[in-house]
Order: sequence, then structure tokens, then C-alpha cells
Amino acid sequence: MRTTTITALVENRLTIDAAAMAIGQAKQTMYQWRNRGIGPRSYKLGNRVFYDREDVERWIAEQKELTGVGA
Repeated sequence: MRTTTITALVENRLTIDAAAMAIGQAKQTMYQWRNRGIGPRSYKLGNRVFYDREDVERWIAEQKELTGVGA
């Protein structure tokens, strides 16, 4: 059971590079957003920045609601 939980956590975690690619922004932009407290929720493990897949997907959905135009 523990291995399954750890595997799920690792598969759910995105690096800053993967999150930037998913959002369509540069890695540097992601770092700037993190410093300003904007963009999807992020966290550090050691000295590396990570994003949970669900947080990135939720943030994208929120942006679509806030900025969407048309039917």
C-alpha cells in the first residue's frame, strides 16, 4: 500500500519544466510568478520546485473561466 501511495504522489508531481510546458510559459516566467505569488500553487522539496498536476489543471480551468471569450 505504501509503495502505491508513493508512486501516485510521484506521478502527480510536475517539475517546473513540465508545468511550464503544460501552461505554455517559459520556465523563467514560472519562477517569476512563484516569487510574486501568482500562477498555480507550487512547493519546494529540497531546492527543487514542484507543482501538483491537479493544481496546474485547476489553474488552467480558472484562467479559461476568467478570460474566455465566445460561446
